[in-house]
Amino acid sequence: MSVVVEDQKWDALQTVTNPKAEQSINDITKQDFEDETIPNYQICTNEQVGRHLVAARDLLSGEIVLQTLPLATGPVSSNGSNCPAPCITCYQPLDDGNIYMCPSCGWPMCSEECSVHPRHLPECVATVGTGVTFKDPTMWDSLYDCIILLRCLSLRISSPTSWAQMEAMESHENTKRPQTHQRRSKALAALFEARFGKSYGATESDILRIIATLEVNGMEVISAGHSLQAIYPVACLAEHSCTPTAFRIFGPSDEGFPLTLRAAVDIPMGVTISLTYTDSLWGTPERRTHLYYSKLFLCCCKRCSDREELGACLTGLKCRKCGDCVLPENPLSEGWLQGAKAESGEKWSCRNCHESMDGARARKAAWQANEWVKGLEEEGIEFDAYENVLGRALVKLHPRHSSVIDLKHSILHLLNPPEALSDKLLKRKELLAREVLEVAGIIFPGISQLKGTCSYELASSLMEKAIRKQRKGENSQELVEEAVKGFKECIYHLSFQSECQPEYQLLINAQEKLEEIHRVKNDSMVKS
Repeated sequence: MSVVVEDQKWDALQTVTNPKAEQSINDITKQDFEDETIPNYQICTNEQVGRHLVAARDLLSGEIVLQTLPLATGPVSSNGSNCPAPCITCYQPLDDGNIYMCPSCGWPMCSEECSVHPRHLPECVATVGTGVTFKDPTMWDSLYDCIILLRCLSLRISSPTSWAQMEAMESHENTKRPQTHQRRSKALAALFEARFGKSYGATESDILRIIATLEVNGMEVISAGHSLQAIYPVACLAEHSCTPTAFRIFGPSDEGFPLTLRAAVDIPMGVTISLTYTDSLWGTPERRTHLYYSKLFLCCCKRCSDREELGACLTGLKCRKCGDCVLPENPLSEGWLQGAKAESGEKWSCRNCHESMDGARARKAAWQANEWVKGLEEEGIEFDAYENVLGRALVKLHPRHSSVIDLKHSILHLLNPPEALSDKLLKRKELLAREVLEVAGIIFPGISQLKGTCSYELASSLMEKAIRKQRKGENSQELVEEAVKGFKECIYHLSFQSECQPEYQLLINAQEKLEEIHRVKNDSMVKS
């Protein structure tokens, strides 16, 4: 489709195809990212999943599968919540102390530097002349949901190649979509047309297709603690799995939010390269529900098909009769899609004594615990409050239920620094780290950020125990050796983190701890 550009101000887009700021990762160019002469992956097609990625050769864990820059980025939708607005260039939250209104279009930014960044050009060009006004520039406005649409549409002019890549992406436009998706898409398309008209030659059909494409292929990016959504070529073809064979790392804003896809395990040639598009610490019903409403498919992977989730048991409730684990007899049941009556008809039973429970009652128990956890997040971080909710949850839930593991993981990080803890709490920290790591080892068979952070927490608690033993004149060699192993595990799992991610600091801390231990050992050998 040809696009007629009548306004001369749009000509600026033709000279900014891909800003330099969004073309480099450590001096690697975009052309290097798209260099397909390196045979790490192949794009294959089958009837079940459509286009997907497979290993073109044997890949070792940690090896790069591909690197790519986003076609477009934009703020993550607030879904109506009362949250702070982000700077639409660097995505840091705005407040009264860092507001700068773009003089050309009126969009709130954090600085003059961000207002002249090429990333801001598409919406600036579309808005200039009419301007935008906000009652409170620091708070979210529904117009923010249009940012990524404008940036995608502008690719028609600024980068026809990128536009073609996006048009080739799956959108499931012709599949039956949940009514909530349809209503939201039509409302956003109407808002776009009312506010931005036919910007970049957009028709309602164009807008609805981009919205659908973003739903299926968009990724939420966490970079330097800030959230945004982005759409990446090729990487979006990685198939979903609840036990993925690969993991992704996002780079910083000044490099254009690059994505690096790496093998999490050894991947033999011809084997599918997969990512997870949901929260791996959720139970099967929650993961499948989220994937259905966010990515429009029902997962039937190996983990979802096993009632015990390969041993993780993140869906498990506590059996009233024997105290073991109550699980759904058919983990792939779709009763929750068919209404309350169908959900009540789902059968749950204890894997040990076979005591039964109906699906509605089982879901209610899990929902209640989840609401308790949400309440904690809203009230603030208090150790005693978390422990109290954990105790209440364990009355109804199995010790490995997703809400329980979520609470244990939170408490684990609250118990810091180790040197400030009592012996009792230090032991508690060690136990929690081991319990979370046990589950992480099941759902993440290879390299995992969760395994890296929990290994650090375990190692730091063991190191503090060793120090306390040494002060008492007791032998602490075994504790030190296990702590060293934990720090090495942390370094292994976090060694691929980008410097802009908070986990990178844990990596540095682990390296420093190891150096300190080796230094003390060497000093002791010299003295002896």
